[in-house]
Amino acid sequence: MTEQMHELSRILGILLGPDGCPWDKAQTHASLRPHLLEECYEVADAIDQNNMPALKEELGDLLLHVMFHAKLAELEGHFNLTDVVAGINEKLVRRHTHIFGGEKAASPEEAETTWEANKKKENTQASTIDHMRAVPKAMPALMRAEKVQKRAGTTSTLSTSDILSQCQDHLAALQQLSGTETAPQQAIMEIFGNLLLCLTNLSPKMQLNAEIILTNAIEAFITTTEEHSK
Repeated sequence: MTEQMHELSRILGILLGPDGCPWDKAQTHASLRPHLLEECYEVADAIDQNNMPALKEELGDLLLHVMFHAKLAELEGHFNLTDVVAGINEKLVRRHTHIFGGEKAASPEEAETTWEANKKKENTQASTIDHMRAVPKAMPALMRAEKVQKRAGTTSTLSTSDILSQCQDHLAALQQLSGTETAPQQAIMEIFGNLLLCLTNLSPKMQLNAEIILTNAIEAFITTTEEHSK
């Protein structure tokens, strides 16, 4: 594997070199960003389809982007691929104290709790708001909503019935406003947003993933629509 990684690095070096590919040489971290996101979704799609040949190919495309960004950063004098790998190696050991340290974790849930606790120790000065703002805005909204609310602590402090009650309140408010011709659009948007946010807070309580659930619901809707159109 090391030999193949070196070969990939060598090929990228040629493509980005003086006599390299004009397209590759014109790229920046920003210009590659949409392609990186696309590759991530294609990897996810291959996993969803349990398509191993496709997964192998898409992982290769994703690896290319990792290498590409690292090579660009190296040419800019920031860091190189060795720095990237060293960083993740150190992080894995640092956060798995239940494996490489004296702590214990008997379940996936306990292991995740340990990981998150170690992550917080790395920035003891950060407030809850800082942790919430650290969730990337580029994430899909449902996934970001779950992570933000988890870091806010609302998932652990509210019961399922509390969250359902809040959702019902938002739905009732939305129904009331939608029946008023003069209702301000901004108010409707805010209530609708609060309803969606409330629903995403419900999913971890039920040990569900809102992003996956909605994706499955969309696919089921397409299938049902297709069947009805025949």
